[in-house]
Amino acid sequence: MKKHFSILFFVYVASVLFCNYTLGIFHLTDVEYHKSFDTYSYVDAAKLMLNGMKAHSLRCFGYAGFLAFPYTLFKLTPAFFWFVYIVQNILLVVSFQFIYKIIAFYSNDRKAFWAVLLLMINITYVVFAFHVMTEIGFLFFMVGSFYCIHLYFFKQQSAYLLVSFLAICIATLFRPGMLYFNIIFGIILCLYFIVKKKNWLAFIFSGVIFFTIIGFQAYKMKQQYGLYKISFIDDVTMYRYLNTAIVAKLQGKDKLYLMGERDRLLFMKLEKMDADKVFKINHEIVKNETSDLIKNHTFNFILAFAENLVNNFHTGNTFIRDMPENKIINKESRKRLFDYTRIWNMLFVVAMLLFNIFLLIKIFGKKIEVNSATLLSFIILFYCDYCFITSGISYFQGDRFNVIWMPMLLISIMLFFSKKKIGSSSL
Repeated sequence: MKKHFSILFFVYVASVLFCNYTLGIFHLTDVEYHKSFDTYSYVDAAKLMLNGMKAHSLRCFGYAGFLAFPYTLFKLTPAFFWFVYIVQNILLVVSFQFIYKIIAFYSNDRKAFWAVLLLMINITYVVFAFHVMTEIGFLFFMVGSFYCIHLYFFKQQSAYLLVSFLAICIATLFRPGMLYFNIIFGIILCLYFIVKKKNWLAFIFSGVIFFTIIGFQAYKMKQQYGLYKISFIDDVTMYRYLNTAIVAKLQGKDKLYLMGERDRLLFMKLEKMDADKVFKINHEIVKNETSDLIKNHTFNFILAFAENLVNNFHTGNTFIRDMPENKIINKESRKRLFDYTRIWNMLFVVAMLLFNIFLLIKIFGKKIEVNSATLLSFIILFYCDYCFITSGISYFQGDRFNVIWMPMLLISIMLFFSKKKIGSSSL
């Protein structure tokens, strides 16, 4: 095992150096590079958090809390970015270690080694680690959550499930789109503690975890913006992407042009309204428009949603594609590397779809033996499906929606075909 870790660590360091040689990722500490809306909105959220725990309209306390510490120390200087990048690289390496341990437990060290190596040679993870974005931190908490579920199956201690739920709640404050997965997981967990384990203390702790983390975020949003939501990013995304794509079809317009046009119209509607009412009114506008599109233009809604999934299927790492020319060290390699990440994205999406079909055939064709490996495999696959399907509300985002579940899919497949069975029964 130690030998495998040494090799994998060497491969990871080599990947980092390769990305710097070709893309100049070490130069991404230049403050002027980070003028994207996403980066500055996360930094703004950290500033608000430091200013009396105020909530940002779009960004939750999760990643903002992570950025708050280095921002307090360094403000928006190169040292701030280096701190974030170093920690995110550490979190990514630890995530790979969790993946290795899960797969090795149910199969063997050799298979775990090749599985993690397969993930490491996809340089998109290194590129994300060198950006002020949520993907790496979110991945760490979700992998850690599933690792805790694995530990529960092995040791049968409820504390591991509680830590798993805690990690999912924190991950939700990194990516608010996880809220419904969080709620489903929480409900199943509470029912399990009450019905199966008869453990009321664990049930109470589950509620405390949810309302302390998710509830506090919703409370601060209500206090500041008038609605119990953890973020308004869903309204923005629905309006600007999915709804715009549908309206573009109906009007026969280019959706990028129409997006700008709709943004201007919405701004004109809201600019003269009281600041404390803007988000509530915007929420109602988006909700009513979405409801109307679903009700009266169902086919176009489904078609636009499907097109978004296809778009997210065949795109690569947009940070590679969009890096400023003066930062690229080896310009000839950039397109090849972008296409390389496209290939990995498409391979994993196809693998996920085929694995789903395979499982459906197995379920309807004959009985499946339920044990810790297959049950954990199903839980993880549900997470993968959830992430992929919910990405249909947006487009032009590259592979960022899919990189957060790709490692999980590999775990799910390896566990399902594992020969190590614990707690077997028939379904």
